[in-house]
Amino acid sequence: MVGENLNKFLKIKKITAKELAKKIFLTESTVSRLLNGSIENPKSQVLRQLAETYNLNIHWLITGKGEMVIDDPISNELVSIYDQTVVEEQKKIINQQTETIEKLNETLNIQGDKLDKMANTLKSERDQVQGILKALNALGVEKLLANQSIALNKPKIDYTDSDEVVNS
Repeated sequence: MVGENLNKFLKIKKITAKELAKKIFLTESTVSRLLNGSIENPKSQVLRQLAETYNLNIHWLITGKGEMVIDDPISNELVSIYDQTVVEEQKKIINQQTETIEKLNETLNIQGDKLDKMANTLKSERDQVQGILKALNALGVEKLLANQSIALNKPKIDYTDSDEVVNS
């Protein structure tokens, strides 16, 4: 809206963008961005410069309502109201983004806790398997199994509760 209205003003007053930039102490690039709508909410200093330099009605510039030019320069109160509106909108956006970030952090914390539990479970299971392997090694089961696979035609070995190996 500001860009459109500022373009209308310049066309009616036959002012070039270059002249505007020079008069209100902005770069041509900034004026170009104002005119093409890239800058939707100009700073209050820019609005004040437009009002004081050209008696431009800032309310008209922002909303398109009212007279384009006013007889008296703009009051600080109007710029102040504009600033408050912009700040309030920015605060709303910041609050929404903060809430979203907090929700994401909460979700990540929950997922992190789940991953920690899974890692602990895996460590525990690994420790159990290692314990079983150590016990099997201590019993010499590896040797027994190796002997069993070599001697396929020998009688089966029966493992009992006793320490002796009984052939059947």
